[in-house]
Amino acid sequence: MVEGLALGIAIIGAGLGILNTWKVYDRDRIKIKVLPMSILIVNPGHIDERPRLGIKIINVGLVSATITSVGLKMKDGANMVFMEPQITNGKRLPLTLEPRSSITVSTDQDPELKDFRYKNVISAFAQTECENTFTGKSKALKQVISRAKSAHG
Repeated sequence: MVEGLALGIAIIGAGLGILNTWKVYDRDRIKIKVLPMSILIVNPGHIDERPRLGIKIINVGLVSATITSVGLKMKDGANMVFMEPQITNGKRLPLTLEPRSSITVSTDQDPELKDFRYKNVISAFAQTECENTFTGKSKALKQVISRAKSAHG
């Protein structure tokens, strides 16, 4: 009886130790959420009526992360990087995102009309300084791809 109780307590202790180790490991990882969205460009006195593709990048982790590039992943494995991205706060890449903060990145490029490669997009991505790449898809991205396919056959 005593041995069985001791064994039960030992198993519970080992399980809690493993759980605690996992929580510490998970807490210190970079966690980025990438959310493609449809946005409107608003300048003082002027709203561009054409919807653009924006990519919202959210640091959902508990450590800071430096974003170095943002763009779109293609079917062939290549990346189409936004060369001169516009960021909501007016800053430039690379940009450090503090925990629980976000930015939205867009480009002046009209994806449906100017670049036939949009029909080969599979997801949006954000890459960090330590070369971790995070991807995301959304209904807005699927609509851009659909419009690009219909515009370019």
